[in-house]
Amino acid sequence: MDTEPRSRVFSKWMIVRRGPVIAIVLPKGNPTNMDDPDLTSSSGTFRFSYKTYWDHIQGVFSEPNGIVGFAFATFGSLWTVFEGYASTLSPSPNRLIPYVAFLFVSVMAAVGWRVYHYLRECPEGLESLPANSYRIAHLQRSMWEFHFAKSLLAVLLGPIDREARDLADGKVFVPAESPQNFRAYHAWLSSRPTNLIEMVEVAKRLLVQDFPRAIQSTEEKAADPKLILDVCVAIQRVYAEAVAFERASRSLLPPERCERLHELQQGWSEPVRDATHQLFEILQSICDVDPNADSQLSFTIEFGELPQVDDFCDELSRLESQLPAILSEEW
Repeated sequence: MDTEPRSRVFSKWMIVRRGPVIAIVLPKGNPTNMDDPDLTSSSGTFRFSYKTYWDHIQGVFSEPNGIVGFAFATFGSLWTVFEGYASTLSPSPNRLIPYVAFLFVSVMAAVGWRVYHYLRECPEGLESLPANSYRIAHLQRSMWEFHFAKSLLAVLLGPIDREARDLADGKVFVPAESPQNFRAYHAWLSSRPTNLIEMVEVAKRLLVQDFPRAIQSTEEKAADPKLILDVCVAIQRVYAEAVAFERASRSLLPPERCERLHELQQGWSEPVRDATHQLFEILQSICDVDPNADSQLSFTIEFGELPQVDDFCDELSRLESQLPAILSEEW
């Protein structure tokens, strides 16, 4: 079984402060090629967008009809109350001062109402997310891409990660069944290395290429929150498959003479889970950086070796040498 390369590294990230722009420089390889077929590393220069106060002011007043309507409704209510109260006290009250005051209060109330709703707006396509997640994408403060991605991964991976920990700690009962026959078990077991390698390749592509591309902003266009969400959902799926991969090994009872072989392939999905944890830790470290301070940080994500793979190959070769005799006995 070919398991090389045993180690795969996801570039080196250096965070530097460049005036009003935060850039992340990945110095390895060609910084302009994000589509390099070599998945062992990815590099590029990233610009991270943020909304200025002027952007938010424009957002607040992007719906003037609502502000005007709320102001008119508020003013009408206040003036109606005033007219009814003033007419009982004086037949000709001074209306100029209350008119100006009510107009001012109505406009301020309308602007406050609009600001309140603007701060709670959900960007299109993010309606399924918790409020604390989609507000990051809506308000887009400095380095919002990292904060948004970290929030998404925490929400999407949290339940799956708890299941993985409980499974590893033996806190989850997995009903196990015997295989139909030895031939079926051998076919299942032989497919495990191929499936694992395919899963690692998918995880590597997501973490090395797709995720950096999703959080990338340019001078012309900011990063797309929906694209970041799509990549994080894809990471969630492959992470869930890694947990299902481990659950599958516990749901099948090994035949006689295969107990050791069956035990050796447990824990194989750990490199995928570990790499995903590394990504989350990197995001946490970057989020902790003061965006106004000069700083340089370096990070890597590494897919480690498959545990006990050499012993598994040796044991599988030994079993396959005995396969004709085992099948004849079963027959």
